[in-house]
Amino acid sequence: MEKSYMNTKSRHTHNKFKYDQAYTDGCQYYKSHRPKNHYNNSNFANTNRFYRKFYKHRVTSNANRQMHSSCDFSMLPNIVLNKIYSYLNLKDRLNASLACKRWRTALFNPSLWQNSSLTIYLLNRFVDIQSSEFKIHNLSKFSKRLVLKYDPNDLSLFNYLISVITGNLNEFKNLTSVSLQPIMYNLFYEDDYLYEEDEFGDEESYLTECNLNLFENLINWCSKTKLVEHLSLGLIDDVNKTKSNLVNLISVLGDKHPTSLQSLHLSTSKKISSLTLQTNYVSNNAEKIFFITNYLFKFTNLTYLSIDYEHLTDDFLRNSSCCLFTLKKLNLNVNSIDRINEANRIKDESWSIATNSNKKLRVTINFMLVEESAHKYGLILSPFIPLETIRMYFCKSLNPDLLQFISNNYLETLKSLVIVDAITDPSLQYHNPLRYEVDPDPLVLLCWKCKYLTELVLVGYEILEINLIAIAKLRDNLKTFYVAMDCVIDLKYGKFKNDNFIEDEDGEDTIVDYGFCSEQSIRKVCKILRCDNWHPLEKDELPMCVYNYQMPYEEAYLEKILTDQYFN
Repeated sequence: MEKSYMNTKSRHTHNKFKYDQAYTDGCQYYKSHRPKNHYNNSNFANTNRFYRKFYKHRVTSNANRQMHSSCDFSMLPNIVLNKIYSYLNLKDRLNASLACKRWRTALFNPSLWQNSSLTIYLLNRFVDIQSSEFKIHNLSKFSKRLVLKYDPNDLSLFNYLISVITGNLNEFKNLTSVSLQPIMYNLFYEDDYLYEEDEFGDEESYLTECNLNLFENLINWCSKTKLVEHLSLGLIDDVNKTKSNLVNLISVLGDKHPTSLQSLHLSTSKKISSLTLQTNYVSNNAEKIFFITNYLFKFTNLTYLSIDYEHLTDDFLRNSSCCLFTLKKLNLNVNSIDRINEANRIKDESWSIATNSNKKLRVTINFMLVEESAHKYGLILSPFIPLETIRMYFCKSLNPDLLQFISNNYLETLKSLVIVDAITDPSLQYHNPLRYEVDPDPLVLLCWKCKYLTELVLVGYEILEINLIAIAKLRDNLKTFYVAMDCVIDLKYGKFKNDNFIEDEDGEDTIVDYGFCSEQSIRKVCKILRCDNWHPLEKDELPMCVYNYQMPYEEAYLEKILTDQYFN
């Protein structure tokens, strides 16, 4: 074997000698024919590279060239195209389908869309209707999940969604999940009370009729389909007159799909929840209140639930056979605390029973336009709630006592704190009780105690520039850290002398510098959080309603709350 190996090596060496000799002869031939001024001619600068490439690489024959040029990729069999598409993500599949008509047809093979999610946008009546018709025609037979993103302010699009899409849900043979996601909340009537039937105008009556049709279509689909795993109504509105249909929808789900339903979202964002199902009956002239939670006992595998806080009851938290003990995530929307008092609040004992019975339960609470004192918040925020996320939108109620209560009671569970309020101009003092006589800073103290905190959003409240660095050092695992540039302040101590401010640490006077964060501080936060582009948010990066009170507040929280209703 050794001799054979040596012979092989010698033979290869001999061939290499022949190869080098041919290369040398070629170079000699070129030298004898090149022009005399070749040293100054830039066209011959890469001559050696050309000849080396010529001798080292075999030239493709004309027959091979013709074979490759005659290959027609549009004639590939479907089984090959399906194999190609199986290695591509959705975006690359769509790009590849533009090659030719045959590739476009192969894109809609059912095997490629078995677990697909179909998203339909209804925002522009001139573009989205045609696009949605194409998607429904080609993908409705094998789409498993349907997401409808629409603008409820456009009544024609809303009517199209109800009559054409939800009215034909039975054509989606494999559909198990339906999500309604409004892009902008409709504001057709005031928030102060529940309207009677004759108090609606033409648009409101039309909207109510549309909602009635929506529930009828959903009930029809739930009663006929084989499997329902997820149903989200978004932050629905104006169901005061469709309360019986809502009860029927939940009842049908409980009768037909008690074991398959895993995710159900029925919350609203109205100041006074229109989902509080109320009817007057003659006996004792009293008001009978129906709670949504009374209809949820049939579901045995429910893991995600979104409701208004007004529908939560002690019986729901205490009942051992309730679906609560399979829940992983409970989302509660708080639109008003006016009706909650010491007598009808959820008892601490009920939360304790629920928490001890289900160790995996985590709760998200969204406060929206709730302007109350810290004592009122205490009626909802029980120390026994396994609180994972707390969001406060335009509540104007943040104070050191509330922050201290949160940091003392939820230090083992809290992961997200989002506080958004309006930014007044020219100063922020109306919303900022945190700066005065508070040591240590309650927000920094909260970040120190809540070791699992990964998201912190603070807009509309002052924060010292030096505290940005302190928070980053305490919680360097923050994935989201948003503050408004106009809310960042720097306190300068000194004395006024002849109308001039002289900075001195021992001075009794203070100047507040608004809306400035030094590059040095930004670089420090970026380095601590291991993020290259962190910076306080400028005005154009924030929702317009933060600066303009005439804009709808839903712009700031609608999309964020809807993320809790996604189904994996």
